[in-house]
Amino acid sequence: MYPPVTNLIRSLVRGGFSLQVHSSYNRFEGIPFACASTLIYRNANPAIGGAVLKLGKYAWFQLSTLVRMIVQRPDAIIYIEPSSSFPVYLYSLLRPRVPVFIHHHEYHSPDQFLRPGMRLIRWFHRLEQQRLLLRARWVSHTNAKRLELFCQDCPGVPKTARRILPNYPPGKWREGANSAWAQTNGPFRFVYVGSLSLRDTFLEGFVRWLLTQPPGSVQFDVYAYNLDAPTRGFLEQAHGEVIRFFPKGVAYDDLPEMLRQYRAGVILYRAETLNYRYNETNKLFEYLICGLDVWYSQRMEGVRPHARANVRPRVIECDFENMGSRDWTPLLDRAVDLPAGPPVPDAESAIAPLLAAIRDR
Repeated sequence: MYPPVTNLIRSLVRGGFSLQVHSSYNRFEGIPFACASTLIYRNANPAIGGAVLKLGKYAWFQLSTLVRMIVQRPDAIIYIEPSSSFPVYLYSLLRPRVPVFIHHHEYHSPDQFLRPGMRLIRWFHRLEQQRLLLRARWVSHTNAKRLELFCQDCPGVPKTARRILPNYPPGKWREGANSAWAQTNGPFRFVYVGSLSLRDTFLEGFVRWLLTQPPGSVQFDVYAYNLDAPTRGFLEQAHGEVIRFFPKGVAYDDLPEMLRQYRAGVILYRAETLNYRYNETNKLFEYLICGLDVWYSQRMEGVRPHARANVRPRVIECDFENMGSRDWTPLLDRAVDLPAGPPVPDAESAIAPLLAAIRDR
């Protein structure tokens, strides 16, 4: 359920590594991820249950992961996010020479660690700062701005270890052409894929604008299984000819074929934290590699450097709270003839330096 990790796992296997993965069961329906030559250990999901049960699940993950590492004696360790750092911290005390590679997919500003429910993660991060970040061979974030912010908070990270590991889609997603732009009739089709909430996105404003458009001119499909009750209720109420809601989402490997049936993908985040403000979200690159224009929130400074209107696919900044104040007709024009933009980078190229660093450990 976490594409940056599944893409990494597949790249490691193709690179000839023997891999053991320590994770948890997801809390959604769907076929569990599997990959040849990969042993995946799944613990109970700590997000489910009361406070005591959650704490027990967290503790069991740390203990069982540590025991398995002691038995397996890995040649190198990769961990994702501070929440996974504690068993690595303990193992590094037992085998200090084992190289550690760290990737933070999200940027947690110091104030975020002070929020309710973050006490344990805050403690893990302190331990991380005291030892793991100082000794790691590799410490990465998904883009330069997030890495800059992180290193301001954690100046002890060696400059030689600082890396950028973007979240690009697999290269095979380039195969096949976008079919939606080849059509000469029918509505302009928008799509959104991923987690969603009324609180954290401009979903409601965008939907309200779509419903004011001429009949048959636009259509918006939402594929989202991870959403709260108010958001689900809103989408179920709006469901019809213009707004279509698919609550089971879509499997990651099925995304390319599905996305190529749309003309534009939307990125609706309100970007009220530094993490989201400087988020070069995976949706941006997934939409682009499948030939979709991208309409994104003007608050997303991480996406703004990719904005473009003179090549296809286009990347268009939007004020989703005031959509009626602009004439969108030129961007809905299917006859627009623009040169092709540069190819979207792929996950394999982005991950290659990490694989090389592990080999050179």
